[in-house]
Amino acid sequence: MRYFHAGENIEFVLTENQERTYEKHNHVSKYVAGLILNGCAEMGFYDQSHFDKAFHSILGISPKEYVVFLMR
Repeated sequence: MRYFHAGENIEFVLTENQERTYEKHNHVSKYVAGLILNGCAEMGFYDQSHFDKAFHSILGISPKEYVVFLMR
């Protein structure tokens, strides 16, 4: 079990299964982020700002807002 401290008096514990799930999620998130960055470079975006502006002009929201929407 892993203990986490969230603030001054708040503590929570992850079971082994929750910890494995958490670590798998982090691994997948990093992998997907790498794929997205490589894909953006291959499509001709020269930096994150360039991609963000194009994304916003097409969808009307920022990439971060889109991810938050998908996570609901």
